[in-house]
Amino acid sequence: MYLGVPREKIATRRLVFDKEKVEMIRKLEASRSEVKDPTRVEAVSALLGRRLRMLDETIDVFNKPGRCVFSSWIRFGLYEADFGWGKPARVCTGSPYMNVVVLMEAPAGDGIEALINVVDDRFFQLLQSNCNKLLGEE
Repeated sequence: MYLGVPREKIATRRLVFDKEKVEMIRKLEASRSEVKDPTRVEAVSALLGRRLRMLDETIDVFNKPGRCVFSSWIRFGLYEADFGWGKPARVCTGSPYMNVVVLMEAPAGDGIEALINVVDDRFFQLLQSNCNKLLGEE
């Protein structure tokens, strides 16, 4: 994976994990790691990081080796901000960087929304399908 300002067109895609899915992910990650009680952010980051690595090794979407950066905006209160016209219905990043994952509160407030910047939409579709299968949604 490559981190940087791309020459290609970047698409930001989102995965939303509701409260029940986040708890399922926490239990799954606790059984896989030395961290016995991972936070929501630790668990979702671990799951997505593992899946991203696996997909990158499998289908070699990225031309250059590199890294994927995770950032947590959890508890920033982004959906509570009122700039004079009411609370926002949708919050997202304006990041031009590829291979960046931003975790934030889901709009409902009890889950996690992962915003993933990718160049190849097929990669995101595989990631989404892979996560859904793991969590029993397909």
